[in-house]
Amino acid sequence: MVTSLGTRLGLNSSQQARLSEVLTGHFKALQKLRDGDDAPTTRAEWRLRKTLTEASEQKLGDVWTPAQLGEYQKFEPDERIGGGRGQGRGGPGPGGSAETTPQPTQQR
Repeated sequence: MVTSLGTRLGLNSSQQARLSEVLTGHFKALQKLRDGDDAPTTRAEWRLRKTLTEASEQKLGDVWTPAQLGEYQKFEPDERIGGGRGQGRGGPGPGGSAETTPQPTQQR
């Protein structure tokens, strides 16, 4: 992820190193949240994941140039930190659709 983001955003080596640090911390925090004795069980508790993602993105926003940050914000959700996961099972995310995978039609 560091290499692909670094390439797409034109990050210098210092920015890539900081990105690596932030991503490592981000994913360790998520793993601790998921694997802990008090792991979230409700949708409200899992919203903390979004807070973690926003905090990680804020840290990177302090390192990236405004142009790099603007380009990152144009990425699709699954291309960003957190990968856009969590949208599929509980319903659509913002701007999403409530449609499900089409089922085959029955032939008569």
